[in-house]
Amino acid sequence: MSQSLERGLDILELLASRGELRLGEVIQALDTSRATAFRMLATLQTRGYVERVAAERVYRLGPALRTLAAQSDVSMVTDLATPVMEHLRELTAETVNLAVLRRGRIVYAAIVEGAHALRMAATVDQEVPAHAAALAKAILANLPAEQRDSFLKPEPYRALTPRTITRRSDLDRELMATSARGYAIDDEEAEVGAACIAAPIFGSGGFPVGAISVSGLAARIPEQSRLALGTEIRRACDQISAGLGFVPLAATGAPGPDGPPENLTAAVPARR
Repeated sequence: MSQSLERGLDILELLASRGELRLGEVIQALDTSRATAFRMLATLQTRGYVERVAAERVYRLGPALRTLAAQSDVSMVTDLATPVMEHLRELTAETVNLAVLRRGRIVYAAIVEGAHALRMAATVDQEVPAHAAALAKAILANLPAEQRDSFLKPEPYRALTPRTITRRSDLDRELMATSARGYAIDDEEAEVGAACIAAPIFGSGGFPVGAISVSGLAARIPEQSRLALGTEIRRACDQISAGLGFVPLAATGAPGPDGPPENLTAAVPARR
């Protein structure tokens, strides 16, 4: 049993280093029989750790490994996010929310209540409306379009307020704008009178694993303050992403998000 496990791990390490392998290359690398190599590959394929590209007759790492990495990242997010959320709350006096991906849903994972008597009401483990909330938009904007389908119900989406986006084409345009600016905006789309600004958190594999938002009455988060606030939330989330092992494209010389903040107080609107 231990030998089979070691050989299975050998295959995963080979695929990680080479990208793809043919069956004959696995046989040669492991110095094993064709039947044994095929059986191990089939087992790994059944569990999703390996996938076979039939047209090219090669094997590659499968989606289950990415899922494991994402789950590990999610388990670390709350610990890394807690001091950042508390700091954002101190700076803005507004409620700060953390959402994560959990079993195909976007749910609230932690909430730091704001100082105002009138504030937004949400609870931990409550599902985030994927088509309306800034938290969800921040995540969906950084997923491939085809992967968004699993989070969205059939259109027309439920109108939570007169300003809710109810059509996929309109939502896709909003997600493109979200990706371009680096943060998401919910302007009375999930709740009348409420505004929310959110930015994504990326895991070590480069996929979004969660998001942080600052939410409050729309009158307390006016349009002219949203760029500064969105920039600070995005930088705070970049700090968490870095803690998870995410390396932005900027680190390789390509355009990418700003690095972790040195001073979160720089551009956050003053308390009202």
